[in-house]
Amino acid sequence: MPSQDDSPRHPPPRPRRALLLLLVCAVVLAPLFQLRFVEHMDPDTYSDLYSPWMGARAALHHTDPYSPAVTAQIQKDIYGHVLRPTETWDPEAFVYPAFIVFPLAPFTHLPWPAVQLLFAIVTPFVILAAAWAWLRLCQPNLGQPNMGQPNRDRLTTIAILALIVASWPAVWGCYQRQPSVFVAAAIAFSVLLFRPRSDIASEIGPDIASDIASGILLALATVKPQLVLLLAAWLLLLAIRHRRWRFVSAFALALVLLVTGSLALVPGWIPHWIHATIAYTHAAGKISLPTFVFGRTIGLLADAALLLALCLRLWKLWPAPPTSPAFVQSVALVLAVTVCLVPANPWLLFNDLLLIPALLVLSAHRPAK
Repeated sequence: MPSQDDSPRHPPPRPRRALLLLLVCAVVLAPLFQLRFVEHMDPDTYSDLYSPWMGARAALHHTDPYSPAVTAQIQKDIYGHVLRPTETWDPEAFVYPAFIVFPLAPFTHLPWPAVQLLFAIVTPFVILAAAWAWLRLCQPNLGQPNMGQPNRDRLTTIAILALIVASWPAVWGCYQRQPSVFVAAAIAFSVLLFRPRSDIASEIGPDIASDIASGILLALATVKPQLVLLLAAWLLLLAIRHRRWRFVSAFALALVLLVTGSLALVPGWIPHWIHATIAYTHAAGKISLPTFVFGRTIGLLADAALLLALCLRLWKLWPAPPTSPAFVQSVALVLAVTVCLVPANPWLLFNDLLLIPALLVLSAHRPAK
C-alpha cells in the first residue's frame, strides 16, 4: 500500500492564472497612446461602426457602398475632408461583405447620435454575454453547485466576468463601437450551442434547435470573414465527421440567403468588396502579428509555420468527441491562431477578445495529449 506521502497529488486546477492574466490585460495592456489616435477625428462622428452604418444606408438607397463617392463622404464626416494621397490615416472605407446591411438595416433609419448612444449602451452587455458563454464552455464546473465553497465559486465567476469586461480589448471595443465585439459574441454562442451538453446527448443526437441556431450564428459571424474563416472550416469538418447535418445545412442555407439577398440589393458586390478589401488592407498598413514582429520575409515564414503547427495539433485532436475538453482546446487554439494571422493594426486590441477561451482553457485544463 503506498503511503499518503508517496501518492500522486493532482490538485484540481483553479482559475487563478486566468484572473492574473485578465488583470494584466485590464491594467498593463492599456496603452494610453491609443487615445491620441482619435484626437484628429471628429468625436461626434468617429467610430468603427460609422463606415458600415453609412455603407448600409447607401446600399438601402441602391448606391454601391464600395464606390469612391461613399468613401469620400465617410472621410468627410470623420476627418472633415477627403484624405489626400499623402495622408496615412485609416481610409475608413466600407470593406464589409454587403450582407452586413441586413443586421444594420433597422439602425439606418435612426440618426447617427442615437445609433452611437444605443451601441454604447449595448456593447458592454454583449461582451459580458460572450464572456459568460466562454466561461460556460471552458470552465463548466465553475458554475455547478459546490457544497464545499459555493460562495467562493460565485465570487470567482463574477471576478472573471468583471475583469473581462474591464480589460483593454473590451474597453477599446466599446469605445470604438467595433463590430468585432458582436462577431466575437456570435462565435461564442455558436460554439456553445455546437457542443453537446453530455455524452448521452452526443449519442442520441444533439438538440435540433441548438444545431440550427449554432449554424445561423456562425453564418452571421461571416460579416467579418477574416475572424471566422478558420473556425468555420474546423466546425464544418467536425460537423461532417459527426454527421451534424442540421448544423451544416443551417450554416449553408443562412449564408446562401445572406449572399443572394445582398446581391439583389447590391448587384456584383463581391468583386468590388475584394478590391476594396485589398486596397484598404494595403492603405491602412494592416499585417499579421508575426509580420509586424519579424518583418515581411520572416513573418510570412512564421505565418506558414503557425498554420502548419495548427494543422498538426488539430490532427491530433481530431478523434476527440465534441463533449471532451479537447474540443474546447481546439476551438481556443483556432481562435488564438486567427488573432495572430488576421491582417490588423497590432495596436487595436479589440480582436483580442477572441483570446478569452485560450486564457480560460490554460487556467482550467491540462493540455490534451
